[in-house]
Amino acid sequence: MNKLETLILENLLEDFFAVFVIAEDESSLFAATTRCSDRGECSSSYGFPGGKIDPNETLREAAVRESKEEGFVYSKVEEEPFYVDTVQGKRVAWLKGYGPKKLSSYKEQHRLKNEFVEIDRILDGNPEFKNKEAFSSYRKKYTINEVSIDPYEFEWREKSNSRWVGKFKSNNGIIIECEISRDSDFKNLWEVNFGAYVPNSDISFDRYDTGNPFKVFKTVQIMLNEFNQQKISDVAVIMFRSEKEDYKESRDSRAILYNRFAKNWDKYFRGNWDKVVLTLTGDHEKIFFIINKDYKSSQNVLKDWLDDLYSTAEYNIKQL
Repeated sequence: MNKLETLILENLLEDFFAVFVIAEDESSLFAATTRCSDRGECSSSYGFPGGKIDPNETLREAAVRESKEEGFVYSKVEEEPFYVDTVQGKRVAWLKGYGPKKLSSYKEQHRLKNEFVEIDRILDGNPEFKNKEAFSSYRKKYTINEVSIDPYEFEWREKSNSRWVGKFKSNNGIIIECEISRDSDFKNLWEVNFGAYVPNSDISFDRYDTGNPFKVFKTVQIMLNEFNQQKISDVAVIMFRSEKEDYKESRDSRAILYNRFAKNWDKYFRGNWDKVVLTLTGDHEKIFFIINKDYKSSQNVLKDWLDDLYSTAEYNIKQL
């Protein structure tokens, strides 16, 4: 920092009342504190470590001191704020920190608990910066199409005559699981289901923007290729069934992905297929069917399945 920058920073310090640190660990969790009562009951609301600036302290000095008192130390804290705002009429700064570590013993442990939590848990409890771009940019906008699949990171969890379950681990920690299961009553009808999650996290992908589904195609393609190599010749119908809740958000939906998957089936799998979609009247549930035209009674298998499960429902079927 040159002399001019130092002078500007020193002048700015006179206006700041408090400073906080935003620091992410290797597991994409953030240093946070929550208030606790004398009985040890802690609030469900979290904030970033930090507090009031003492006289003659720089922003970084105050941030490091306050954080240590609240149970965190860092490998590095930047000098200049990445965000400033006015909160209740007083100027507040936020600095970026790196390599956060929890302390087991600290000055404020009688009233504050130090934890690593997901960024959403901090932002959702702090309306003053919940929607600020500087903070919301830290939100993990995971989408299935972010996943980069390496076939060597694939493993089968289960293989049987009626159920195949495979798991892929992406290079950014996301897990995709795919299941191919035989219907218990209609042995020639198989259902493909897949989803994604982050281990030890509440993040899931049922209604996240699926984007270009090529990488998900790849995961299921690897599984189905393996599945086909077992020479299971009695596959009459393959089904992708979305849940009603998947259509609450028209754009962010696993059902949208199923639709794309069904439409592009011929591009990825050899064979002679019909592709249809069933829509329940008055509902948002859609079911996508891939029908094996080389299996003589495939149409009858589908008809019998529909008569059994949806005999009292109104629905329409159209070609994809």
